[in-house]
Amino acid sequence: MDIKRRTLLTEIRKAEGSQESVASKLKISRQLLSMIEIGQRNPSIKLMLKMSRYFGIQSEKLFPDLFFDQDCHNMRQNKKSA
Repeated sequence: MDIKRRTLLTEIRKAEGSQESVASKLKISRQLLSMIEIGQRNPSIKLMLKMSRYFGIQSEKLFPDLFFDQDCHNMRQNKKSA
């Protein structure tokens, strides 16, 4: 399994407090938050939006691995048309 750390999420969470305190505010377990931070689990859409609002950062920035990279798409399209 390819695990992709979500470093921005971890840094922002650390600025807010411990995993335990932030998880409590988000109404999730500390274990789930830890697994989301290291990329072992993905948040539901509802939780992703909740975390985005809580931290005040776009979901795309918190979870870049879950969003399609438009630049990558454009490069692939250009290669196919060449």
